[in-house]
Amino acid sequence: MYKNLKIFTYILFLSAIGVLESACLQDSSQVPSDKNSPKSIKEVPKPESTTPKITPTVQVVREFYTAINKNDCITATKIRADYTTQQCRNIANIYIKDLHSVSKNAVCLHIQYKHMDRKKIIDFKGILTLDKEDDGWSIAGSDSYELLNTKEYGEKCTTSPVAKKEFLPPKDSSNPCYQQNETIIIVDVSEQKLHLCDREVKTVSYPVSTAKRGIGSRAGSNKTPLGYHQIAEKIGYNAPKLTIFKARINTGNMAILNAKNAGDLVTSRIMWLKGLEKGKNSGVNVDSYKRYIYIHGTAEEYLIGTPASHGCVRMLNDDVIRLFEQVEEKTKVYIRE
Repeated sequence: MYKNLKIFTYILFLSAIGVLESACLQDSSQVPSDKNSPKSIKEVPKPESTTPKITPTVQVVREFYTAINKNDCITATKIRADYTTQQCRNIANIYIKDLHSVSKNAVCLHIQYKHMDRKKIIDFKGILTLDKEDDGWSIAGSDSYELLNTKEYGEKCTTSPVAKKEFLPPKDSSNPCYQQNETIIIVDVSEQKLHLCDREVKTVSYPVSTAKRGIGSRAGSNKTPLGYHQIAEKIGYNAPKLTIFKARINTGNMAILNAKNAGDLVTSRIMWLKGLEKGKNSGVNVDSYKRYIYIHGTAEEYLIGTPASHGCVRMLNDDVIRLFEQVEEKTKVYIRE
């Protein structure tokens, strides 16, 4: 019996340090062994009314304004037939404060944007209507609609339980933190940069490395997930630079920087991310937390600035230590294309 107990204890030990790896090495469908693991806590499902429903119409409107912010007027004019390229170029720095469905073919919309011709910030609240086409939904009306607030918004939209605040990246890349009212980390995949936006300090930007396979949320994809996250746990307080972590445990070993065939080591600090958007980066098969998506240091610093990870966001070791000290747990992280 004593021998069996020893074998059982040894198996548990292997499970804790060897089997459960970071998604930076490989995506895992296994639940983390940490004491705060979702499996060890009985989850109480949230009321359905508190979860924003992403309808096809909401998605189309979001794609439309995302295209404008990216200066992709070809896509914008395809989504909105009466829209012209000049109208697209007249709008910049769009900030969506509220976007949710109000009926089958209409959405509530509250946006702020800069009108280039009028040289001022427009604050618009209203309802956009959409038309069902053979190839999908299209937005009705031109941009003149977004210049005047409508009474309908106040009557139908403000009390909706599914109203959702969103951030869309501005065209002006020199100001990645445009109109941010809270401390937030923005990871820009196309730029391979991480921006720390803080009202109290000047914006700080760091080079990073996201997934070699691109963007995606599926378990097993080895891709970097998009959307809103928050830092669920910070791991590695006071650990020496280049400390190697395995399954979030300090191994006591030190990585050799830029060594040949160093592999996807997790070094110096870990900021473990939890997805905040159900169905996108949270929930079955798309859960960033259960995929072990981190912001972390790497031994392959020569690859920073190019996509090279297995899903995580890699940083230079000095940078990740500095960022670790600048942010708290529950800090929002927004990963965008």
